[in-house]
Amino acid sequence: MAFTAPRHPWLDCSEAPLYVITVPVTMTDQELSEFLAALTRLYDGLGHEIAYVIDASKVASLPGNQRKLIDDTEKAYRFQDFRWNRGQAFVVDNAIIRGIISVIWFVSRAPYPTKVFATKAPAMAWARERLAKSKVA
Repeated sequence: MAFTAPRHPWLDCSEAPLYVITVPVTMTDQELSEFLAALTRLYDGLGHEIAYVIDASKVASLPGNQRKLIDDTEKAYRFQDFRWNRGQAFVVDNAIIRGIISVIWFVSRAPYPTKVFATKAPAMAWARERLAKSKVA
């Protein structure tokens, strides 16, 4: 049976296996939970290598409880990330936040390559390069 990516307004699957997540300016806990459910459906159906670009350049804030929801989901799917994820680019225009994210990723040692960018175009290019190195793009 062929893989069908889940549909969600924040998840662009048009360049699969490169998936682009565009995080809105603000979100409710319910909206975030619905997105994370779509993301877990994506992971549950994976059988191929992937890369992500997460565009959080418009996000106003992310409360602690929402960060925990994201962290819990990432922990639950760490094995799938290790197996399938070839790179995760994060787009945020604030230089201080970029630095903080870089330090967090350095300390936490994600099971896949990570890089933080100021704009989306170089993030997309980097993610495509990661996939090309895996010979899936």
